[in-house]
Amino acid sequence: MRIFFLFISLWGYMQYSCAQPMCLVSTDFIDYTSEAFQFSDAQGKQTLKGILTIPKELTSSTKIVVLVTPSLPISCDYYGFFSTLSDVFGRSGIATLRFDNRAYTDKSLSSKDETVTMFDQADDVHQALLTLRKDKRFAHQCIGLLGHSEGGAVVSIEAARNKDISFVVCLSALGEKGMDVAYEQTSMPFKIGKVAEDTENELSVLKAYVNIVNEYNSLDSIKMSFQQKGKEYYASVKDKTKKFGNQSVDEYCQMMIRWYTRPRIMAMIKYDPSRYYSLLVCPVLVMHGKMDGNMDCTNNLQGIENIFKKNGKKNYEIVAIDSVDHDYIKVKHKIPLFIKQRMSRKQDGVKPKYSLETFEYISKWINNIYL
Repeated sequence: MRIFFLFISLWGYMQYSCAQPMCLVSTDFIDYTSEAFQFSDAQGKQTLKGILTIPKELTSSTKIVVLVTPSLPISCDYYGFFSTLSDVFGRSGIATLRFDNRAYTDKSLSSKDETVTMFDQADDVHQALLTLRKDKRFAHQCIGLLGHSEGGAVVSIEAARNKDISFVVCLSALGEKGMDVAYEQTSMPFKIGKVAEDTENELSVLKAYVNIVNEYNSLDSIKMSFQQKGKEYYASVKDKTKKFGNQSVDEYCQMMIRWYTRPRIMAMIKYDPSRYYSLLVCPVLVMHGKMDGNMDCTNNLQGIENIFKKNGKKNYEIVAIDSVDHDYIKVKHKIPLFIKQRMSRKQDGVKPKYSLETFEYISKWINNIYL
C-alpha cells in the first residue's frame, strides 16, 4: 500500500455550489459522442434522465463509469463538476453516465424535507447499472462507480453488495462515521476563536443530538429523547432572549427534531463506512483535497485506509491533493463550510477553476487498472 501526495499548482479559489454548468476543456478535437439515457428509479415511479458519453472508438476494453452525486436535488452536470469530468474521461477513452437524481427529478418532493437517502440513491444507481447491462454495447464492459462527497457513501453501499462493479473511485468521501462528520460540520462555527462556557454547553448538546439519532431506530424514541435533552439545554441557557429570541422551549425542541429527523440526515448520521468498505473486493481509488473545508482530509482518508488495512485489502490507492478543496476546485486557502455557504450566495455565476490535473490522474488510474 502506498499513500500518494499529488501536487497541484495553486490557483484562485471560487464558489461553493452555485456555479453554472460549464466545461473548462477546449471543445476542439472531441473524441466522444453524447446521447440521452434514461431508466426507472428503484421505486418504478420516476424516469431518471441523464447523459451517456461514449468514446468514438468503443472497444471491448473500454471502461464505463457511473458518476454518483449526493442525494440532495442535483442535476446530471452537478454544477459543472461532472460535465467536466465526463469531458476529461471521454477524451481519455472512458465512457461515463451521469444522471439527474431522484430528489431532483421528483418535483413532488420538498427539498427542505430531504426525504431521499443515500440508500435510496444506491438503489437507483443499481437500476442504472442494470439498464446499462441491457445495452448490447455494455453487456460485457467493465463498469465502475465514481462518487463525490455523500455520493462516495452511496458508491460504497452499492459496490459492497454488487460484485459486478469492476472498480470504485471515491472523491471527498466519508471515512469517519457519519455521526462524527455531522457533529464536526454542525459544530464548526462554534469552534472559531476562544470557546466560552455557553459555547461549550451548546457543543455538548449538539453532540448529544447526533448521538441520539445514531443510537435509536425508533422515530418516537428519537423525538422523546430530543424533547428531554432540548428542555434541559433551554433551561440551562442564562440569556434566553439573546439565544432564542421569542422562541419558546417547545418551539426550539420542535425545530431541532425537524432538523435532525429528516430522512437524509438520519441516514448520514447512522452511516458507518466500515460496514461497506470492508466488503469491497474491486480496485479502489480514494482522493481528498487537503484544502477541504467541509470534512477533514486526513481523518477521512485515514479512516478508509484503516478499514482496508484491517481487512487485508491490497488493491487500493489513497491520494491527498494539495491546493484543492472539497469540490475539486483549485484554492489557496482552506475555507470552512459555513463560510463557504455564505460566500456562495454572493457568487452566483462565478465559474470555478476545477483541478483538471486531478481529473486526468483519475482517468489514467482507471485506464491502468489491472482487471
